[in-house]
Amino acid sequence: MTQKIVAVAGVSGVGKSSFIKKLSDDFPVQHLQASSLIREGARIRDLESIGQDFLRELDIDENQALLVLGFERLKDKSSFVVLDCHTVIDTPGGLVPISPSVFRAVGVAHLLVLTDDAEVIEARRRGDKERSRPIRTSSEIFDYQLNSVIQGYNISQEIGVPLTVCKIEHARSLDFIWS
Repeated sequence: MTQKIVAVAGVSGVGKSSFIKKLSDDFPVQHLQASSLIREGARIRDLESIGQDFLRELDIDENQALLVLGFERLKDKSSFVVLDCHTVIDTPGGLVPISPSVFRAVGVAHLLVLTDDAEVIEARRRGDKERSRPIRTSSEIFDYQLNSVIQGYNISQEIGVPLTVCKIEHARSLDFIWS
């Protein structure tokens, strides 16, 4: 079987990581998180010694270059590699779209954008004490999510891959992506 790389995107707090962990119970997938890949890319470039806080200060393009470098290093020969990522990053300066070239560079074959009700995401983000996320209202999260879906469409069109947009509670029914 040919290796397939699926990008699972969505706003921070939608439940991407939890979904992928549950998915791996039913399907043999390698789960790669964008943040871990960026840290691996920094390690390869010997930037880790300058600290995680500095990495947050790098511009989005530099972080995405590190992500691609880390992806190439950590990707195994699994039939399915699932990239846990974003199409838009929520920064203090506003929403920043991720370039389609990043998705092309890692060989994404399908893009899945997970969504949920903005109020549910807001509550999930508030309740998550393990992560440091910007505080956003449900209205701001709604706009963030809409931009995430639109950028997902732009990415899929530019690199020529299928796009599936799905509410997270229905995502388990998407067997056609994994088979």
